[in-house]
Amino acid sequence: MPKFDRFRRSKSPAPQNTSEDKTDGGQGSTTNASKRNHSRQLKPEWKLERFRRPKSPAPQTTSDSRNNTSSELKSDPSASKVDQENLELVRKHDQIRTPTSPALHYSSGNNETDSDRDANTSAFKDNHEQPKLEYGLEVDMGVSKTSASVLSKDRVESLLIDFILNEKPHLNRPRGFYPIVDRKSERLAGLAGDALLMAEGLQEDGCGFELSLQLMRLVLYDLVVLVDDSATIDILENGARKTTLQQVLAQITEVYTHARKGGILSVRFFNNAQRVSNFTPEKVPKLFRKLKFNGCQTRTGTELRRKVLDPYLYEKAEASGMGKPLLIIILTDGGVEGEQNHVLRNVIAHAVNHITNKEELGPDALAFQFATVGNDSRAAELIRSLVCNPLISRWIDCFAADDYLKELVHEGDTPRTNDEEVSRWNVLRKLMLGPLYEGLEIEMDDSATRQLKEAIAAEAAVTPRMKIDTKKALEAAALEEATRRKMEIDAKKALEAAALEEATRRKMEIDTKKALEAAALEEATRRKMEIEEKRELETISDELDIEIRRRRFHW
Repeated sequence: MPKFDRFRRSKSPAPQNTSEDKTDGGQGSTTNASKRNHSRQLKPEWKLERFRRPKSPAPQTTSDSRNNTSSELKSDPSASKVDQENLELVRKHDQIRTPTSPALHYSSGNNETDSDRDANTSAFKDNHEQPKLEYGLEVDMGVSKTSASVLSKDRVESLLIDFILNEKPHLNRPRGFYPIVDRKSERLAGLAGDALLMAEGLQEDGCGFELSLQLMRLVLYDLVVLVDDSATIDILENGARKTTLQQVLAQITEVYTHARKGGILSVRFFNNAQRVSNFTPEKVPKLFRKLKFNGCQTRTGTELRRKVLDPYLYEKAEASGMGKPLLIIILTDGGVEGEQNHVLRNVIAHAVNHITNKEELGPDALAFQFATVGNDSRAAELIRSLVCNPLISRWIDCFAADDYLKELVHEGDTPRTNDEEVSRWNVLRKLMLGPLYEGLEIEMDDSATRQLKEAIAAEAAVTPRMKIDTKKALEAAALEEATRRKMEIDAKKALEAAALEEATRRKMEIDTKKALEAAALEEATRRKMEIEEKRELETISDELDIEIRRRRFHW
């Protein structure tokens, strides 16, 4: 039995349609599709009334059933913290929307009575039954959603604080991203308004109330998307991979634009140096018209480091600091080509080691989502190599089922059915929140996924041994790297010593040359003095000879 089946509410009996359920021309009830299209043109107050839950005819029974369900959930060890949090919020929401609560009494702007509104809401819910998701994950994603106006900015801030304390405690550091003191945070107070607007915007787009509360956590993260632009995207499967890739990127962008007005922080490509910053939904068609899918390599690890981690993690952290934690989504269609298989693992391990050793970052500063399009079997091998690595699997979520990414693809002008809409939001939930929540999975029944799960289970059976071997391999690699660096340092020192010795030798040669020159100069001076003395002696001798001759002549 799926985890959320016990929370499903029974449908209210469908009363007669009121005048508000008819079209302006009085032609009777509209179709589901026309109601959804018409709802966007109604006043905000009327839209709130349409999505109100009907008053329960037996509030005590409903409260008891909620309490019983809550007790079951608390006693269920498989229930996650997110499930308990959402159930508690819905229970409190039902309590404050009773007729005795003056805080949430809406007015549609006319003389409609409470009973009329309840009848309208019951009829609307009957016509828009929220289906059960066939592959096992049921959340409030249908058309019959609760207005986000039941939330206040303070309540949203409290939900963000609970998410950080329970799911991402390392974001709460004195020098970290969101320091919390006495359940208060200046940064979260500023982001609470954005989160509230995001929840409201998502619900207007058809997202369910509970899911919008989960998706609004994206305001805490900066998102960077790395897109595979290799030739196989455009050539194989008659271009179906390119279509899937475009619509997946478009819907990721639509959701995240509610979290950040400028859209996705940056979109980068495997084989193209182009950088598209502040990527919004209207840029998607223009991008895919100009983008050339002619790359011949899928160097996932190299391009992840060079185009995402270097500018947005290492350089940014060293320069001005990261403003928010970083969520990275990699969209690719197959395995690695153009580099060795261990490069991607080492790149992620190095990034994990970097954030873990930085006090201002912490282990929760980074998350990866790998999503593959197409039916390339090497994609499953890539996913398995990452998921089964105990040293990096905590930071990685993988979405390998192309069939479920195709749930995001919709062709033609006809609106989606309720089943399609629920499936779409379920896939978006996994795609964008998978790296942020533990155990957020979609039950997939296709044969490729079953084989992948069996392989993962088989490898998980030897995880302790693999963990030891991996640790030893990493230690050996670290030792080898340290030895190599030491050898480089020793070689550098030897070269410096040789250079110093050569400089000393040259200096000695110069000094010797100068000494020889000084000796030669001294010798020349000595000889000059000798010559001058000799000349002086000769002059004296000549004078004596002359004097002797003069005296002889005188005699």
